[in-house]
Amino acid sequence: KLNPLINDPAIKKIECDGPNKPVVVSGNMGRKETGIILTNSEVEEVVERFSKAARIPSDIGLFRVVVGNLIFSAIISDVVPSRFMITKMSPNVQMSFKPLPPPMIPAVKMSYSNYINPVNVPVKSVYNY
Repeated sequence: KLNPLINDPAIKKIECDGPNKPVVVSGNMGRKETGIILTNSEVEEVVERFSKAARIPSDIGLFRVVVGNLIFSAIISDVVPSRFMITKMSPNVQMSFKPLPPPMIPAVKMSYSNYINPVNVPVKSVYNY
């Protein structure tokens, strides 16, 4: 049911406030309700699909994963109906994630005396007795 919304480039965000409530989309056209209404089992199935795709198990509480260009956020509860939001990342945001450079390790000048007596404590030689 949600695939056409995910594939629509005009839609930037898909929100489901719980089962038996219309799915809301927002994007270039503003914020609009759709005619799509998900049941409780369908909401759970959407959460499970994102959980499997991200290889991160879902649990009660806040669940947030990134799958491809989609950010999936859900509030999973046994007390109140679960809800979720799917946000599409723009291509510019996807490309801006670059690996961090390796940490710079400060160079420490070591001399031979540092290895023999690293804390500069006077050392008696066995020959000074």
